[in-house]
Amino acid sequence: MNNYSEMLEQIFVVAISRLKDQMDSCDAVDQKIGTCIGFAGVIVAIATGIKTETLITAQLVFHTLGYIIIAISLVTLFVGYRAINLRTGLEIKEIVDVFRKQHDKKILLYTQIEYLDVALKENTEMLREKNQYLAKGALLLIIGVIGYIISYLIGVIW
Repeated sequence: MNNYSEMLEQIFVVAISRLKDQMDSCDAVDQKIGTCIGFAGVIVAIATGIKTETLITAQLVFHTLGYIIIAISLVTLFVGYRAINLRTGLEIKEIVDVFRKQHDKKILLYTQIEYLDVALKENTEMLREKNQYLAKGALLLIIGVIGYIISYLIGVIW
């Protein structure tokens, strides 16, 4: 019986370790999203300073497209940053409720392990989705910057 309890504790430690790895991955993605949002903010600030009255039509088209695409990029990045929160395990109240009902550490550990298993699976999917938001937002940001560059180059050529 003691081996069963030790085995549950080891499984719990592994599950918590995997959950920590997921949280670290989520933090890394959030940091990248934050960097992209900051970069987009700088680009928008620079673009806002450009006097559009002096731009020729072709420049204005690329300038406006760049502006719109970067705005869409910001929305995409912000949704990826804010909309996805990972599950972290049983809440303290839930742990106390399980322990009150069962008064058994093994059942408590087993319940936590079951919950963590579900959380880890769901978190994997949510991390994948968060990475997709990052990829789409970064791609849109690059396209928007290219629009600004084209607008600038048209002005240099004409």
